[in-house]
Amino acid sequence: MSIMADSQKINLAARLFIVFCYGYCLSCLSAYFWPSLPCPQILRYSIATLCILLLFNQNICLRWSCVRRKWFFTSTLLFTIGLLCGALQVASVGYSYLSWQLPSSKIQQDVTLTGQVISSQCDFQQRKLGEIDGEVSRFFHRYVVGNFVLDDLIAEKQWKLSVSESTSLHCFQPGDTIEALVRIKPSYATANPVGFSGQRFYASKGIVATGYIKRRDTEPLEGTWGHRTRISRFLDDLDLSENAIFQALLLGNRQYLTPEHWSVLQKTGTSHVFSISGMHLGIVAMGIGLLCGVFLVLFRFLRFPIVESSLSKTNIFIVVVLTSGAYAWLSGLGIPVIRAWCLLLIAVMLAFARATWRPHQIGVVMLGFCITMNPLSVLDSSLYLSVIAVFLVWLLYWRFALRRFNWLISLVILQLALSVMIVPITLLWFGTFSVYSIIANLVVVPLVTLFLPLGLFVFLTFYWLRETALSGLFSDAMSLLNWGVTHVMTFLQYLSDVEGNSFSIATFTPPLLSLIAFLVVIVLMPNLRRWWVALPLLAPFAAIDLPSAPTNWYIHVLDVGQGTAVVVNRGSQAILVDTGPSYNQNPVIANIIPTLFDRLNINKMDYVIVSHDDLDHSGGSDFLREWFDSHHYTSRWISPVNGCEQGREIQWNGLTIRFLWPLPQNRDNDNASSCVVHISDGNHSVLFPGDIGKTSEYAILTRKVNVRANVMLSAHHGSSTSSTNIWVKRVAPDAVIHTQGYENRWQFPHQNVVETFQQNDVKQYLMSESGYIRVSFKPQSYSIETLRNDLLPRWYLRALAPRHLSLGDLKK
Repeated sequence: MSIMADSQKINLAARLFIVFCYGYCLSCLSAYFWPSLPCPQILRYSIATLCILLLFNQNICLRWSCVRRKWFFTSTLLFTIGLLCGALQVASVGYSYLSWQLPSSKIQQDVTLTGQVISSQCDFQQRKLGEIDGEVSRFFHRYVVGNFVLDDLIAEKQWKLSVSESTSLHCFQPGDTIEALVRIKPSYATANPVGFSGQRFYASKGIVATGYIKRRDTEPLEGTWGHRTRISRFLDDLDLSENAIFQALLLGNRQYLTPEHWSVLQKTGTSHVFSISGMHLGIVAMGIGLLCGVFLVLFRFLRFPIVESSLSKTNIFIVVVLTSGAYAWLSGLGIPVIRAWCLLLIAVMLAFARATWRPHQIGVVMLGFCITMNPLSVLDSSLYLSVIAVFLVWLLYWRFALRRFNWLISLVILQLALSVMIVPITLLWFGTFSVYSIIANLVVVPLVTLFLPLGLFVFLTFYWLRETALSGLFSDAMSLLNWGVTHVMTFLQYLSDVEGNSFSIATFTPPLLSLIAFLVVIVLMPNLRRWWVALPLLAPFAAIDLPSAPTNWYIHVLDVGQGTAVVVNRGSQAILVDTGPSYNQNPVIANIIPTLFDRLNINKMDYVIVSHDDLDHSGGSDFLREWFDSHHYTSRWISPVNGCEQGREIQWNGLTIRFLWPLPQNRDNDNASSCVVHISDGNHSVLFPGDIGKTSEYAILTRKVNVRANVMLSAHHGSSTSSTNIWVKRVAPDAVIHTQGYENRWQFPHQNVVETFQQNDVKQYLMSESGYIRVSFKPQSYSIETLRNDLLPRWYLRALAPRHLSLGDLKK
């Protein structure tokens, strides 16, 4: 009787703990949407108050019978405490992250960096850049460095630094010690409503500063290599034709994969197979478990009682956990792998305790454990992908009762169902989907399941016995595995080359979320003959191609760093003014324009106006020409030497586009000859002056051209060579937008320009501070919204003002 009572107490305590975990996880995950961080002091007082209420209130007692009677009240109280604890956890770490300050004396200055490489993105394809310091070509590498020291500044262990380099030297590997001369600045990035969010990524990884390496005189020293680096270099020395695939699958070194590799993997939908995740750790754990089971049966047959007793169920569990942990370390301790290992550890602990928990209970405890280890991981997309993957596997396993089938049939059903369910998620994250991914995954996943444990065993044994007489045998075994991998990659290459292999869809998050909800409901419904009751969920998905109302028109000033790119749209038609900068041959708008057009339902780009030929205004032109051709856009390109001349007007979609500069017959394509564009609907207007200087401003004004506008971009990003007082008075704007990058070396906008606009009572917006800006024009009014303050206020998208200006300068 006593044992039963103790068991009931343990089960009840476990249920209460799970209720707490639900509140804790829900609160932590909600931090993704917080506009600001809550006050930790208030949270601590609230938690203390609820704990006191839980322990000492006369309606609560510590007897388990009383807890059962007061279950609703007790569980609600614990759920609320969990909510507050989760908020306190994220808020404390968030404040610590935001409060880390890089001293002004070290921002954009030469400092000595010493630290340990946590992760690296190595470019093994040299890019031809012409003659640079005597070198014809360079590698582009990027590192995340932990335990770093900047001169005499020692950073706390939880914070990291991201640096890049252009060099002819070899790449550092995780575990190596790095020492270099660098230039750094606080971690900051552009902010747009679509595309990659650099600031969120930095916060999720604990990266507090970014920069680039100016000089390192030596290669990574062999004495500073970590064990993983030594193993990786040994694999390199084997000179296998598919070394990149071996590095990715066995050691988690994805940087060896070339753009050609990624193209094939993305077109066949198999990228996830070659990126180490929880699936791979599960395969290794399953392989070790099966191997131990085989040994157990063998020793029982041979009647070795001593060995048989050492291979008990408990010891097998311990071996599986330890071996899986070793593989997690070998693969680089990636966050998805650590999560999977934690899940395995919790499952083993429950098995030892002989506790029976449901899958959702194990899942929420595992999620809470992972978040506690790294609270900022709630900002990382990989966390949600991992949760979705585990949820789908559990959902399909439960819905189709796969336990009643043969294990092979169960795996086939699970793979087919996952391939269908993953379609909207793939479209949501990547915008494209591979038609042949189901076939590719049905072939590749089983092969990788066989290859991974076998490949690890052969390779690691070869590494340990490399100086023995058996090395030749294992060398032949590696060659045989390489032969098999070559044939698999040939098969994937064939699928990727098939015409019409992939498709993309012009949509955005709500419709795809509705499609995901529809598929989940269909799976959950016990009677599939009544699937039609879920059809209302598809309404947003069915309306994805409906254009916006053409009454209003919009100016979308994209945050492209130091440069200009503006989309003007009305309904489904658009104009692009300037194409933004390009860095290392990568145009910034390549990750913005396609997704933005999908979200705005733009299907026609009528004009592309490039104000002049400087790279910060024309850097994306080549990309756009190729992208327009592939999407069958017919656009007219206008520049100072092609169609842009003073006096020309274009009627477009109810708007009047006037070109104010340069003069007819112009042959120059520089700053002074920038194409100056004025767009008006009769009530409101916008002015785009390009990079014209004072001389061009005076020339326009002397010709008595109407330049008045409600909103304008500052000429030349706010340079002191532009925006004269008379120019600002004639334009008489209500607001001006300075399209400049954070900590740009020219210190745009200049102090004199800021003061000129202040004297004329013009509200000023800095792109580096505001992020993306949307100006909405209605028939009788207009509004200006910024991403960081209005459209997407998030605590991790904090605004940083330029050091050469104060926020007060812009608000006076």
